[in-house]
Amino acid sequence: MTSKKPKQPTVNTNKLVYIGPTLSESRLMHATVFIGGYPLHIIELLNSNPWMKQLFVPISEMNSAIAATKEKGTLYNTLYKKAKEV
Repeated sequence: MTSKKPKQPTVNTNKLVYIGPTLSESRLMHATVFIGGYPLHIIELLNSNPWMKQLFVPISEMNSAIAATKEKGTLYNTLYKKAKEV
């Protein structure tokens, strides 16, 4: 009789970085990295502002996405400016 090893639970190691501006009252800081999901207060923020999900990018895209926030007329620039009002 062979014994089966218990299956290890899978861990979500998806890493995203927030490229938007720091929000007032330190609700969300620029360049914060999230691994495996978001804390409850960020989920609530994203539920109220679903468009903000686009400001969370894979770490591998961080540099180009941040550069795009500074380039007038890009989607990231528009979303960055809109996030300043949240």
